[in-house]
Amino acid sequence: MISLDHVVHAVHNRKSAETLFTQQGFHVFEGGKHEDWGTSNSLSYFGSSYIEFISIDQAEKSNMSLNPLIMQLMKEKDREGVFQAALRTDNIAGDAVTFRKLGLNVTGPFEGSRKTEDGNRISWKMMFVSSPLSSFELPFFIEWNQPVHVRMDQMKDAGVIKEHLNGAQHIRSVFYAVKDISLVLSNWNKWFNTKKIKSYTDSQELNAICTEVKISDASITFFEPKGEGLIKEMIKNQGEGPFGAGLTGPKRTSSLYSIAGGYYSY
Repeated sequence: MISLDHVVHAVHNRKSAETLFTQQGFHVFEGGKHEDWGTSNSLSYFGSSYIEFISIDQAEKSNMSLNPLIMQLMKEKDREGVFQAALRTDNIAGDAVTFRKLGLNVTGPFEGSRKTEDGNRISWKMMFVSSPLSSFELPFFIEWNQPVHVRMDQMKDAGVIKEHLNGAQHIRSVFYAVKDISLVLSNWNKWFNTKKIKSYTDSQELNAICTEVKISDASITFFEPKGEGLIKEMIKNQGEGPFGAGLTGPKRTSSLYSIAGGYYSY
């Protein structure tokens, strides 16, 4: 089973990002430090999925890291915003074999960890896939060394996971800006066995053609520019790839908000 684990949002100053998100009614807490990578994070949970706000604390150490995520973070260090998505799996070793057979370049699986604010260490395995056929970074995969329900219970008991004041409950979908949805899906269908959920047109702020797909239980929505608008401008300025996420809650309608360089609808 593959599901959405988290959205990775690069920030220059985690405390400032925490303040901005808290002002919008989100609950955010300090995650900890990735000592081997020279980075640290803050987290905002929605069920078992979350937004990770990651910042570079020790540039020299980050610059030496061979972790593809940290290498991408360093490459794009001048901008803030969502730049990656992590998909959770319960068979990362088997997935690595499958992806290689499908022609993807596979890095890992290898171990990752962070030290929490209370001194505990949390660990996981991560794997990255790539292809010259993709014009942007593909999602990476993560398998936690603890069952999801155990981690969730521990964080709830510690009081770090709380309800969001704005009512947001789940990450419904990760948003990707792309030049050509049909070209992207021709590859993703082969690599990830995507299932189309729906297509629609956003004719206002985004001015884009939109297609939502699922990879097992994880939802991805692609936005292709229809003309002048936010998606076209985004691709021009920062290229294709993830840029935000849609969150669900009790409100019947949702608006798109720009927060610390990322875009979220709720």
